[in-house]
Amino acid sequence: MKLGVPKEVHPGERRVAVTPDSVSKLKKLGFEVYIESGAGEGARFSDDAYEGAGATVVNGTRSLSTSMRQIYCLKRARSFRSFSQDKTKS
Repeated sequence: MKLGVPKEVHPGERRVAVTPDSVSKLKKLGFEVYIESGAGEGARFSDDAYEGAGATVVNGTRSLSTSMRQIYCLKRARSFRSFSQDKTKS
């Protein structure tokens, strides 16, 4: 199953829904993990750390929204479609 992790969109949010450590655990359970580039920066996790744990780093939310079975984020956006559109405006 494909799991996507976008950057959080709420102002001041520094957390990320999935850490590199949890990526490793999810991979062992059979998940393919995709994370938006820069999603972990606020929590001080680099894209390299996610790649080292087995995640695929993608550019932009459109890459996540088109092929993911599940999207993990901390705070719910109005909808993933509006979330994706908001991200492309900034």
